[in-house]
Amino acid sequence: MSQVTKKDILKIITSILDIDQKLTGIDYLKEFIKNIALNLDVKYALIGHPTGDSLSELKTDVVWAVNDFADNFVYELKDTPCELVLTGERVCIHDKNVIKDFPDDKLLQDMGIEAYIGAPVVSRTKTGVSSILVLLDDKAMQDKDFFVSIVDFLALRASAEITQHYIEESLQNKVEERTLELKKAKTEIEKINKNLEKRIKEEINENKVKQEIIFHQSKMAAMGEMIENIAHQWRQPLSVISTSATGLILKTEIQTVNNEEIVNTMECINNHTQYLSQTIDDFRKFFSITKEKNTFCLKDTIKKVFKLLSSEFVNSNIIIIENTQELCILSYEYELIQVLINILNNAKDQLFEKDIKEKYIFIDIKVKENIEISIKDNAGGIPGNLIHKIFKQHFTTKAKQNGTGIGLYMSNMIIKKNLKGTIEVSNQKFTYQNTEYNGAEFKIILPHKI
Repeated sequence: MSQVTKKDILKIITSILDIDQKLTGIDYLKEFIKNIALNLDVKYALIGHPTGDSLSELKTDVVWAVNDFADNFVYELKDTPCELVLTGERVCIHDKNVIKDFPDDKLLQDMGIEAYIGAPVVSRTKTGVSSILVLLDDKAMQDKDFFVSIVDFLALRASAEITQHYIEESLQNKVEERTLELKKAKTEIEKINKNLEKRIKEEINENKVKQEIIFHQSKMAAMGEMIENIAHQWRQPLSVISTSATGLILKTEIQTVNNEEIVNTMECINNHTQYLSQTIDDFRKFFSITKEKNTFCLKDTIKKVFKLLSSEFVNSNIIIIENTQELCILSYEYELIQVLINILNNAKDQLFEKDIKEKYIFIDIKVKENIEISIKDNAGGIPGNLIHKIFKQHFTTKAKQNGTGIGLYMSNMIIKKNLKGTIEVSNQKFTYQNTEYNGAEFKIILPHKI
């Protein structure tokens, strides 16, 4: 390859990373390796991982040879340049005469390899090197610095993909654990009322489909912060699913459950499972520039929120006072739903902790120059030394086991960055039914369209 400019480098990297974002795992790595070979004009490209009792062998995961994919193979590492990569070299390059430098490497000799470059791929979920990225050619590699820089970058990108693959597997295992809990609950319910058997089976099948969607559509545009936020987002719905199933089993054992409670609880579980499915895709859209806006009515959006939260609010004896209008806006509906759920859950938790006879949450929508959504409670307000921290990252006044949702920090980012609005919080005194209350008020201000 002749001397390249910065513009050429950017063009090459863009072309290499032009991969269908729906692809994951090995499917993604195959396209990745093929693009590398074609764009860098090398005959061979592969990625593999060390194996064997003493990690003395390299087992390939993807191999590109000349113009097509080749079968995977196991490669002895002793006296090879790959051995140097595993022992600490960030990027090992022999831009020419590699078969002279490694005369005992039979594979290099048989293939007539002139140039070699390899870099370690370090997974954030594992200790040490998880894989090796290798490029080989039967001609010398021109512009050595270019190859070192770009292979170093591509190894980091491969690291992100492999890390994501392991994380998806971990998340899938957690979902499968929850699925087993749901199956146990299903068995107990069948003992009480066989008429529910058909419905329960249908819901379990739907849940399996949703779980597949989660892990096939969860290509995240930003790795670090996205993964952390998904962990926050899932904690509370999973807690609700587990609590609902456990509560139903307990009531079944003491024979205090009725059909209505069974149906309501299963609907709650199903709704939260759907929410889990939607969460990953929505967070991906949050960091993407290709999201689609839609026109929706705020009153219907509020109903969707209540559908997800109704069981929790009824169990907590919280009364919702709604003053909304048939008002439609052009925006990102589900991101607004995420924010509303987070604020309402925060209000619910505060009310639950307080010894208050009548627990209220008030939702008002006003139309001025912009649209104003107000959510306030009668939980006494936020302490003055904390209210200025409320939108800071990871700030919470709750214990970890209570769940943190997406956090007010993320709610603030969604409103400002994606919905082009503002969000503010204050403590308010107000009167309802001749009784004076104190509480926190969150005010969301949105444009009619974005």
